[in-house]
Amino acid sequence: MEESTVSIIIPTLNREKLIGFTIDSIFNQTYQNWECIVVDDGSTDNTEDLIKSYQKKDKRIKYFKRPTNYKSGGNGARNYGFEISTGKYINWFDSDDIMYPDFISQKVAKFKENQEINIVSSGFVKINKETNHESSFYNIDLKDIPIEEYLLKKLKLNTPTFMFERSFISKIKFDENLTRAQDLDFTFKAISDPDAKVSYQNVTLFQILIHNNSITGNFYSKKIVKNLSSELKVRKEIMMYYEKLKKRNDYVRTNYARVLKKTLENNEYRLYFKEIIRLDKIYKLKKSKLIILGLMYFFSKRGTNLLIKEFKV
Repeated sequence: MEESTVSIIIPTLNREKLIGFTIDSIFNQTYQNWECIVVDDGSTDNTEDLIKSYQKKDKRIKYFKRPTNYKSGGNGARNYGFEISTGKYINWFDSDDIMYPDFISQKVAKFKENQEINIVSSGFVKINKETNHESSFYNIDLKDIPIEEYLLKKLKLNTPTFMFERSFISKIKFDENLTRAQDLDFTFKAISDPDAKVSYQNVTLFQILIHNNSITGNFYSKKIVKNLSSELKVRKEIMMYYEKLKKRNDYVRTNYARVLKKTLENNEYRLYFKEIIRLDKIYKLKKSKLIILGLMYFFSKRGTNLLIKEFKV
């Protein structure tokens, strides 16, 4: 029987020094019936020349520029990549991450074992590029309902983690208006879908590289207000979703409330608020109730209470 095609979709922007390692890791896969779709979001370096050099070596590498009818940013590139892909299985990936050799084969094996499965997750490790330190391993001991695994802080949600069956994921799109928490928004929508049937591949199958030019490394940018607004918007939607399920499992819902509260109290967000003030953006925040509540939270106990009430924590 012919192997099913797997579409690896990679959005990229100015990654000529990193994306080659990502593509090399795809070439090294034990499962070979794949296509790699690279969607360029407007690179000004030599990314295009590099990818085209790979195309000459292997026709499975496909290079496209994001068309203008898709919004700039990784989400528009991801949505476009899906539209032009042909695979039965879809795995979005990032242009600075590395697949281990069995990344594709072990995920596809789960689909073959059970025809009802439409999502397969895998474990991963974060690597600090500067120190080459393996910081933490994630998603390698899962077995229960995916929503509850996430809400209990056992399952990390990012796009490289999941391989999707095409017909299932076609009904979900990346929100092109978000500037942060895009992975969280998309993958939560997927695993919370009533038709979702998730299988866990509890082994480490890829690595995420943390460096100064990564999305994580650029968390505090001039887009700070939009980023914070996007992050809190997604997290509030998740909280609202689980409010509806309160009667089904109040313990899990309450636990996620604690997780959310802890996230909002995190020093990361305190730095966010300080940076907003430093950039003199405060008078532009009136349209965002969530960010005002965040600023109130930073300055006073009353703000803390209002923020907790807003998120039903």
